Amino acid sequence: MPTKKFDPHDPFDIVVTPVPLEEGRDGLGDMAKTIIQEYLTIGWSGKAIFQMFKKPKYAGPYSVYRQRGEQYVKELIREVTEKHHVRIRNLIQKER
Repeated sequence: MPTKKFDPHDPFDIVVTPVPLEEGRDGLGDMAKTIIQEYLTIGWSGKAIFQMFKKPKYAGPYSVYRQRGEQYVKELIREVTEKHHVRIRNLIQKER
């Protein structure tokens, strides 16, 4: 439990800094793909990942769901899952 009072001038507080993307880059889509890859890597199913995107308490995934819609998220999960499985299979084959 924190013991110090909130100080709006504390240099160690987390600060959001927007970074402009290069022309034509889909930052929201890139973020969604990264989230999906991360959760696939730790063993979540596509169904569990989709449920996460639908919950407002997961601000990043939920913003994708809200802005792009259910079909976009489902298709992106399918696409990333397919690529992820191919990478894993290739890594296993290289180790043999």
